[in-house]
Amino acid sequence: MGSPDSLRLALGSTRLRVGLAFVLVLLLVLGVRLFQLQALDLNGMAQAGLSKRLTSTAVQPIRGSIVDMNGKYFARSVERYDIVVDQRLSAVDDFDRTPAGSDEREMDIPMDQGFAELSAVLGIDAGTLEASIMGDKSFNYVAKSVTPEVKDRALAVGIPGVYADMTSVRTYPAGPVAGSIIGYVGADGAPRSGLEVSLDDQLTGEAGSRTFEIG
Repeated sequence: MGSPDSLRLALGSTRLRVGLAFVLVLLLVLGVRLFQLQALDLNGMAQAGLSKRLTSTAVQPIRGSIVDMNGKYFARSVERYDIVVDQRLSAVDDFDRTPAGSDEREMDIPMDQGFAELSAVLGIDAGTLEASIMGDKSFNYVAKSVTPEVKDRALAVGIPGVYADMTSVRTYPAGPVAGSIIGYVGADGAPRSGLEVSLDDQLTGEAGSRTFEIG
């Protein structure tokens, strides 16, 4: 049999090992939990940051057409675009762009050059364009109701923050023929009389939205 001192030493050593093992397990559990919390927090911070950089604008639907049994148009909406800007993205001295049909990127284009090119496309004075594009608004109009061709040329200039919102113009190709029956749509887009009113639910689509990231 061992001496009492040997037994006490063995018991003490066993308790020490058990205690150390318990502490190590506890530290491991705490470490895993801390890692999980940090990972979740980083993910939450990333999501919060993304939410702050996202902005949405409404996209209005194009109103349906009114035609006769042969497909002749009495009323139709023609696709048009509003050129708009997020001024917060335009606060730069120069910008880069890749021209359509080219693989070479143009670098360090002065904003004054961009204003001059956009002026030639839209037929708006360069100074007026600069005033509408530069500032701190998240949304501002640059030009309204331009054709798809003009829209493409305007966006090709590549000024940061400038984009296009689709809209439409209501036209009546048949002129005054059956005008009292067809009715008309006001400048605000609301139907005023005739079939434009009675068929409004069928002619009106559902608005959508456009979301993009800034910064």
